Parts: sequence; C-alpha cells; structure tokens
Amino acid sequence: MPIAYKEYGKDTHNNHVLFVHGLGASSISWKDIPYTLSNYFHTITVDLIGFGESEKPEQADYTVKGLSKFIFDFITWGPLSMRFLDNIRFSNSWLYKMPIILYKTGQGKAPIWRE
Repeated sequence: MPIAYKEYGKDTHNNHVLFVHGLGASSISWKDIPYTLSNYFHTITVDLIGFGESEKPEQADYTVKGLSKFIFDFITWGPLSMRFLDNIRFSNSWLYKMPIILYKTGQGKAPIWRE
C-alpha cells in the first residue's frame, strides 16, 4: 500500500524525529519545520493512511487505535525501518526512545512532543 513520506537530513544524522499530522490534515501541516530541524536531526514527515498523498483504502481502520498501529508498523516494518532501528536498541521500550511530534490530535493540545 503506497504511503507518502518525506525525509530531510537523512545522510548526515542518526537521530530521528518523526512528524505525524492530525486528523483531517496532511504532512503539509508541518510546513518548513522538518526541513529546518534537519540541520540537527534526520526528520521524517508521513501522511497517515487515508490522508494527504497516502493510499485511502475503504477498509482501513481509521480509529485512533488503528492510526496508532499504522505509525507503529511504519516505524517497525515500513520503508525506513532499518534506518530507524539501526541506532535504537531492541528492548521492551525501544519505541519510546524515538521522538515523535504530533499535531492537532483531537485532544485540544498541539503540538505535542513525546520523547
């Protein structure tokens, strides 16, 4: 299934930051922030399944739980998985070592930084 994403600073940095847009939006919401931060990090923007330039299958799970699973799968099994996992040690909490920035998640607070 085609998933739209963009990378910045990928050839110079091993510290990754993933930018995830909110519901009803797309990765364009981030404007030039990922590019600007690419001076310090390998930054990635992704269009959630069903949004932006990503595929919009009718049978996808568009709940918060389903979209969370999509992000988890994108990190662990997607096209960038080896790059993400290269410098993250596997443990029960390996996923929590990668910063993920969320925008307009429907919780009334945005942006959200989770590290």
